[in-house]
Amino acid sequence: MRGYQKKVVYLKNTGSSVFEEAYFVIKSNSQINERYTNKELIEEANRIIEENTKIYKGKTKWLSIGNLIIFGIGFLSSALLSILFIVI
Repeated sequence: MRGYQKKVVYLKNTGSSVFEEAYFVIKSNSQINERYTNKELIEEANRIIEENTKIYKGKTKWLSIGNLIIFGIGFLSSALLSILFIVI
């Protein structure tokens, strides 16, 4: 493709524990290129990184708490069943 050009926002050292570098390819819609400044595009890219980092951290935290609760319920129910078998 000769003469084909895309606008790309490249972020290095994002400050994220998940993303080291990020590339954002801007839609080839002429309104987007005219409507937003480079600063606004970088702010939007940073917002997307921030949101995805929060989701990633939130899922791992929730899964570990959920697994701990499930383990506790299983442990207590098996302990109660073993006590019932010993008593009966």
